[in-house]
Amino acid sequence: MNTPKGIKLSLSATALKQLIRSPQHFIQYRLEGSADTEALAFGSAWHTWILQRELFFTKYRILDESKRPFPDKNYQTKANKEWKLQFFEQCTKDKITALTKADWETIQQMADAMMATTEAAELITATRSKFEQNVKWKKRGVEFNGFIDIENEHFLADLKSCVNADPKVFARDIFKFRYDLQGACYSDAVSKGARSFGKHLPFYIIAQEKTAPFAVSVHLLGNEVLDAAYEEMINAVDIFKQCIKDDHWPGYAIKAPAMINGVVNDEGVFPVTRPPWI
Repeated sequence: MNTPKGIKLSLSATALKQLIRSPQHFIQYRLEGSADTEALAFGSAWHTWILQRELFFTKYRILDESKRPFPDKNYQTKANKEWKLQFFEQCTKDKITALTKADWETIQQMADAMMATTEAAELITATRSKFEQNVKWKKRGVEFNGFIDIENEHFLADLKSCVNADPKVFARDIFKFRYDLQGACYSDAVSKGARSFGKHLPFYIIAQEKTAPFAVSVHLLGNEVLDAAYEEMINAVDIFKQCIKDDHWPGYAIKAPAMINGVVNDEGVFPVTRPPWI
């Protein structure tokens, strides 16, 4: 695959995850972009209410369906339908995101549960922290960008909503969804691309369930975890630069072994070995 015209040749934690899967997946991610789904809007609103509450009502507006012209009737009624349509049209005009009242109530309950969790509250209220920072930096000449939820001189932290925040379950999710890569990226970002192995700021992930009782667990990614992710990031950057130079974005073949039984493997074949459990 050659480089499509107008493609954005920069990286972020999410783009890096796709690149590590394969360069082809990175290109597809850039072509498709990130869909602005209801789930993303909910997550963004939850972040804002917890971290930047003073900005919440400049970004979000609540659809209170009890205030429709005929609250005892559904949206098949013309007046109710027009009322809802006007609400969303006004939100679009004002460049503000609409939230349902149910989502708004859930966000408030989640925030209350979050701040009632001592370990999480201490990270969120730590002195001299900056919230939802848009960061840009370069690594080996490649442009990176991202958003850091909580940036402090002593640590970095990120909020994640999830289905199950049980520590054993979420610890697997950290590597499944590559939050370790996110931590390595942000560690590098605050050093302006000068981070070295074993010198990462502690990276905390504050996980919270999206349903009652909105339980919270706090996870610490230390140097060992971040070093491994940081090495992956550096290797991926080198692959990224080579893809740009060659104007070629291969698929999984890039991961195939160079040799099979002493013979050059130039077709991207993956040998299969008999698993020990058979």
